[in-house]
Amino acid sequence: MLAGNGQARARIGYIPRFICYPALQAGEVVDILNDASKPSMTLFALYPVRQYTLPKVKYFIGFLETWLEGHPYRD
Repeated sequence: MLAGNGQARARIGYIPRFICYPALQAGEVVDILNDASKPSMTLFALYPVRQYTLPKVKYFIGFLETWLEGHPYRD
């Protein structure tokens, strides 16, 4: 990856594929540990429990579930 001043920097880290997929496609990052075992990821959506949950909160939670479930490049 390139730093702000144009110097190349090497870093190794785990980034979920659904986050870095566009950078992988563009060649900005390289998957060097492709065969390595990667941890599973759990996502939590925290919101206050109330008698009446706002429809936009319910919609957003449903959107996240659907999007992450069917994401073509999830780990």
